[in-house]
Amino acid sequence: MNTIIKVRALLLLAVFAVSFSYAETVTENFSSDPETRGWTNQSAGSTVFEYMGGFLQAKIHRDSSNTARYYIPLGAAYDKSQEFWFEMDWQILDTSNSGFQRGLFGVFNSGTSDNHHNMIGDVFAYRDYNGSPRGNRHDAVAYASDGTKKTIACAPDSPGIPYGAMVRVIGHYDGDSRAEVAIYNINPDGSTGSSVMSTALLTVIDSTDNVTFDTLAIANRTDGSYDSSYHVVRIDNIYFSTESANTSHSLPDFPLIEANINEVTVATGMDSLKVTANITQDGSQSTSFYVRQTVFAGEDGSGGELCSFTSPAVTFSSNQTRDVVVESNDLTPDPALWSPQEPNLNFLRTEVLDSTQSTILATEDTVIGFRSFEVVGDKFYLNGSPIYLFGYQWTSAGRVLESISQDPAFIAQHVARLKSMNVNFVRLSDPPSAPGWLEEFDRAGIMVFTGSYYGAGVSSPDLAQSCFDSFESRMKVSKNHASVVMWVIGNEWNLDDPVVFNQVAGHYSNCQSLDDTRPMFITWTGKYYNGSGDPVPQIGSDFLSHHSYSGWYGGWAENFYPRYADVDYPQIVTEAMGVYTNRAEGENGGFRVDEDKYLTNVLRVIGHSYNYSQDSLDYQAELCGDISEILRRKRGLESSFCGAFVFTDGYYYNPSNYYASGDATTAESPKPVIDVVRNVYSPVNVSIENLNPKIFAGDILDINCHVMNDDPSVDILSSTALTVDLLDRAGQSMWSGSYDIADIPYYSTVIQAVDIATDNLVTGDYFIYARLSDGQNDLCESLKNVFIANQNWADVENVNDSIAVYDVSGDTVAVLSSLGFSTTPISNFTNISGYDLVVIGKTSLDSTAAGSEAEIFAYINAGGRVLVLEQNTVDTRNNLNGWLGTSITTGAGGENFVNIERPEIKSLMDGLDRPDFRRWNNISTPDSPDSRLFLSYFNLQYSDLDKCAVLANAGQSLFKSVLVEIYPYGSSGGSCLLNSVYSVSRSDSNPVAGKYLANLVSYMLDDTSYHSQYAAIGAEVEFADFQTEKGIFFAPLIQGMIVEDSGDYYYRPQGRRMRGMQVLSNSVGYLEDADSLTSWTCPLYFKSIYDIEEIVFDAANPQSQSLSYTLTVNSQQQSTVTVPAGQRVVETFDISDIPSGTDVKLEIESDKGLVFYSLKLADPLPADLNTDGIVDYSDFFELAENWNKSLADIWPY
Repeated sequence: MNTIIKVRALLLLAVFAVSFSYAETVTENFSSDPETRGWTNQSAGSTVFEYMGGFLQAKIHRDSSNTARYYIPLGAAYDKSQEFWFEMDWQILDTSNSGFQRGLFGVFNSGTSDNHHNMIGDVFAYRDYNGSPRGNRHDAVAYASDGTKKTIACAPDSPGIPYGAMVRVIGHYDGDSRAEVAIYNINPDGSTGSSVMSTALLTVIDSTDNVTFDTLAIANRTDGSYDSSYHVVRIDNIYFSTESANTSHSLPDFPLIEANINEVTVATGMDSLKVTANITQDGSQSTSFYVRQTVFAGEDGSGGELCSFTSPAVTFSSNQTRDVVVESNDLTPDPALWSPQEPNLNFLRTEVLDSTQSTILATEDTVIGFRSFEVVGDKFYLNGSPIYLFGYQWTSAGRVLESISQDPAFIAQHVARLKSMNVNFVRLSDPPSAPGWLEEFDRAGIMVFTGSYYGAGVSSPDLAQSCFDSFESRMKVSKNHASVVMWVIGNEWNLDDPVVFNQVAGHYSNCQSLDDTRPMFITWTGKYYNGSGDPVPQIGSDFLSHHSYSGWYGGWAENFYPRYADVDYPQIVTEAMGVYTNRAEGENGGFRVDEDKYLTNVLRVIGHSYNYSQDSLDYQAELCGDISEILRRKRGLESSFCGAFVFTDGYYYNPSNYYASGDATTAESPKPVIDVVRNVYSPVNVSIENLNPKIFAGDILDINCHVMNDDPSVDILSSTALTVDLLDRAGQSMWSGSYDIADIPYYSTVIQAVDIATDNLVTGDYFIYARLSDGQNDLCESLKNVFIANQNWADVENVNDSIAVYDVSGDTVAVLSSLGFSTTPISNFTNISGYDLVVIGKTSLDSTAAGSEAEIFAYINAGGRVLVLEQNTVDTRNNLNGWLGTSITTGAGGENFVNIERPEIKSLMDGLDRPDFRRWNNISTPDSPDSRLFLSYFNLQYSDLDKCAVLANAGQSLFKSVLVEIYPYGSSGGSCLLNSVYSVSRSDSNPVAGKYLANLVSYMLDDTSYHSQYAAIGAEVEFADFQTEKGIFFAPLIQGMIVEDSGDYYYRPQGRRMRGMQVLSNSVGYLEDADSLTSWTCPLYFKSIYDIEEIVFDAANPQSQSLSYTLTVNSQQQSTVTVPAGQRVVETFDISDIPSGTDVKLEIESDKGLVFYSLKLADPLPADLNTDGIVDYSDFFELAENWNKSLADIWPY
């Protein structure tokens, strides 16, 4: 802060006058010690008042435990009906970073033990800080006798009151509950000058409240707990009167400013200190100064002086600005170090002394920490030891709670949450506007990188300059914080672009010229790679920062296994995971869909989930946990991998709770991912690695337990035992093993192989539970799910249907027979009419099968069913192109999640659930696992929609169809089911694959109503509510009605926008139009379980011009509806009666841009409590879960 002071003596007489009754005036100009004339110095705690000979100087802290006043009794006791005027000349010298309105001036009650009851006057100063124009503001304030506080803010905030400026504070209370405060400059002759800021005359005391007072005082605020923040102010020319405003003024006896500390820059090491003070001499003649640097122990200096250094005399010419450096490279005694385990802070006071070293001309206080953070070879070292960065990415919370993110209480509780998660590093891509964030990270021992996070996708010759400018401004507000250990100087620069590449080296050099004491980096590209992956030494960074969203924008967690081979420099992942769930409390945490890249990947990882919110939260927790574990297991003394950041939104936010309760902890609450991160980030950790989460009973479950020591306080973790149990769902141990673990040095790992016997276990979900103990206490624990099935779980019984199998290799016949099916191998398709089912086996769609389409067509036309299993060779896959008169083509590229579009089909899903189609067993090497469920997929065309039903799909926006049923002759004939999900090839090692294969065959032998191209839906479809849609949007990119978000901060799926046919424009998942048409027709295929007499559509037009749509129902066109710009219209279409169960093709021909919210066909049955159109067991579950609610609460019709 700028505190520039020069003593200028003015010979003034002290005047003290008190007139009693209700007409009195008090004046005080401090020309002699006021305490000899009735003033009392009630300094208390850290708040200190000091008479300086001509003025009063005060260092003021808010403190609920120590009531401080510098006061004089008034001549009478007054209440709120008494009008009065009050005034002081005021100069602010210094304010700590979080010092907000710590001081009070006005009238008080001598019988009140604190300063927040019975007070009227001025509260100061709302400090001026970088990026927030508060201008050291004064406000009018009153505390009623019951403690009710009201303030009236001065305006304008900017430019405000500079440090060192002399101003006059003039206040007035009108005796009718209203007060005002105005701040003025002071003219050279002492008269009142121009206005700086002022309030209006407004109510500060409610009509039902009262205030009594009998004392005039300068005081500290006591309506909040003590913290180290403060104001240092000077006060002169106090005036109080019950008669009139002051008309006689003089110049305050404050020292004139001669030296100005513009900036202090601190660099510390483990035992070194370098302080650079930038100082301006404001005098008209040359003069010499000394600069003294004193370090005190503790954040507030309460631990006593540690060391002090004074510079030689430094000569300044008139109005010169220069740096003065004071440093020591061997501090004695060694200071207590700052670290995540022991975040010791110190208080540094910078003082400018006059040429005699007897007068302090300016002071600046800085909180510092002694620590070293550096790149040593291929690792980061903190205080001489390697450290792994347990990072959390989305801070500050101001991104979503700007309204309260500057509240110190909110900041403190949020940082405490991060600390409890074992986080030791956070990213602040933009320094927060509230300085309290960095202060709390200092106190908590959480390291930070911050700076300029700019440049992604930018190709400009001005890129480096723009990044440098933002870096320089942000560095200045962050540089002295112990928690800030590295700088980011750019984000995702494209080094393949010569315009960008040619700026990298110069940009890095320029940034280093501002601070060469901390490592710095450009994310993603960094020092060692250009876009093609070739080494580029010494370009742009001191280490390599990766961004990878495998598991979210494509790929899966196991993609991190083979990444980041050891190199000669540190590597970290600064962005990964993503999986952004809803942040609004009460919205249940479903994935956000406000961008295409979110929506397309939401569908990729949880599909058209009927349990959208919970599946979102589960996947968020699973992915963040898996990636964090995989990456942590890479670190070690022989590894260059040094840290990773969980990049997701782990909290719900509810500002209304905070506003209602005043309790900052109620403003946010954790999602399940937070507990997962807390466990994965425990300093001593057991990470369970199981690459086969679905096995048969009797198989050995072979896992690895990685026991890791990242606790800096434990040099060698010794005498520990690892216990591993296999628990059933009731928590009963079905197998247990114990292992003595070898000594584990800090930053090292011991891998314990564990073979778990699974003999005689019943089918079900189990848990691998591992815990590490030292003989007395459990040090850590971990839990992983595993599914174990009886060897005969997938077997079928009493199947007498005749099944013909065309199987080139014989593998399919063998597997089907093992499952209990009676099969007949065939070598051609000439005599298949007598079979109930024809199966074309794995990789068997050869030229014979492909050339037999005529026979297969005839078989299907007669009602027959054909099942084509996985065709994963190039030749057999290509034979599916155009199969059975379609335009279907095939593509290569698997996924480890498959979305089941119609989970209601009982024969298809017997014994299975949607989660069973995520992450199957590894089919690759342990160091590069592959858990995909398929290798190839089917591409449908618009022309195929009339004859196909997609029962399962995958990939971004579910564009990869993997289970497609073709109906060449519509409902009058049979069908051909194309399956590309691993079934035959995995059935011997994965019980779910075997069960899925058995279900496929059973489904094709089933002639129930579920065997239909048309999905069964209920009375109403809420578009983007997947449970009511029932799979009718089975090819969303082709159908062209894309999920819309609700907006308004929630961004949940709500409605579908007509966008026309879409294609993926890049690997991240953005969509673009496949054509230039202005309208599109979306076909929907369904059968209602209710009779249909009318169709009600709800549509909105967010565009600036009118848009229209037309419905066609089973080829019968309805009237056209025009929706005006900005309007939402509910339209009813009267149609010919359609009996329940009738196949309905509904075509929505619409201008692009319309948003459709719902389609209603009938009123649902009263027992249909979950409004899915079907009365079944799920309605009874709904009733049980809501037993205490009224029917109106759970059934809105």
